Amino acid sequence: MSAFALEREIEKPRCRPVIVLGVERSGTSLVTEMVHRWGAHAGESDMLYPGDERNPTGFWEYKPLWKFMGEMCRAAEMSWWDAAYSPPIAETNSLDACRDKARELVKEMEKQGRAWVWKYPDLTFFMPFWKEIWGEATYIITVRNPYDSARSWQKFVMGEQLKPSLSFIAGNLLRWQLRMSSILEQTNNENRLIISYERLVRGPHSETKRLYDFLNRVNANSEPSEATIKYMAQAVKETFWRNRSEGPFEEVQEATKEQQALHSFLQKSARDLPVEFEPERWLIPVGSLSLAKNQELFAEYYNLSNRLLDFFPVQAVLATLRPRDFLIYTAEMEKYLKVFSGSRRSLKTLAGLFLYVSRARCYLQEVYRRRLGLKSQ
Repeated sequence: MSAFALEREIEKPRCRPVIVLGVERSGTSLVTEMVHRWGAHAGESDMLYPGDERNPTGFWEYKPLWKFMGEMCRAAEMSWWDAAYSPPIAETNSLDACRDKARELVKEMEKQGRAWVWKYPDLTFFMPFWKEIWGEATYIITVRNPYDSARSWQKFVMGEQLKPSLSFIAGNLLRWQLRMSSILEQTNNENRLIISYERLVRGPHSETKRLYDFLNRVNANSEPSEATIKYMAQAVKETFWRNRSEGPFEEVQEATKEQQALHSFLQKSARDLPVEFEPERWLIPVGSLSLAKNQELFAEYYNLSNRLLDFFPVQAVLATLRPRDFLIYTAEMEKYLKVFSGSRRSLKTLAGLFLYVSRARCYLQEVYRRRLGLKSQ
């Protein structure tokens, strides 16, 4: 029985948002599915991104939120890798026009009349904005050995030809530090639960009960249900835990003392141990942000170049133009690839643009017609 069928049989908690936060490859998709199985509305099935080799059971990310967050990032006109960035600055200066649309998104989630759940990696950087929109919320924060998350992220964003000679580990640890620091600061003194990915996979039932009890407590649900706990725990599969470190994070050479202190705080919090909140212990040196930003730009450019070169009409252009002409044309095409999503319509648009290269026009007309299944004129 699917999660969407069984959710109707579970007693529906009262309407309140549950926000799942964490870095990529740290168990956020798994925990979001578990919150959904507890009874929170995640969105209609056709509005959620399906799974792939990275997350076989789905990403549990709401498509309208993804689209809207892209608009917000463009409206903010500032990168969180910039030293001058801070969430309050971004939300007060440039996001006023987004508020009405954000309220509509939340209203859509509230239509079910019960708790609802969102997961999106960059929500933490716009938390002052969203707190104003969704009001009181419950936060679930996932933490995994940052080195494992960094290796897993690198595995999926870097091409095979670069893996032997290039490592993003140090930069990824900076990304982890920045995101987790922001998450903790934005949710301090809020209803939040920190979950260790390793503890969850090793002991699904005990950690699931911990999550279940927390959600029930903050949502004023008093009736325990072993059937629901079991159903939630069934989402946990050890086969998903593919990158595992042999030693502790404290022994990772690329890790800084600040990152190790942050990880220690998170792990103690995930065991419900009393620990003092000391953000000054894991501050990020300003110069480090440049490294993280450059890595992000490199990964973006590298993936964009791969997409461009995998596009068949580009290969034809490369074969017909001089190298200098191709480099100029590639630079011009990048801005289109950043805007278009790769859909069938976008493919047709891009192929149409290539027809303006006169030396390849006749050949490319047939190429893109065959690619799109169009009849020859």
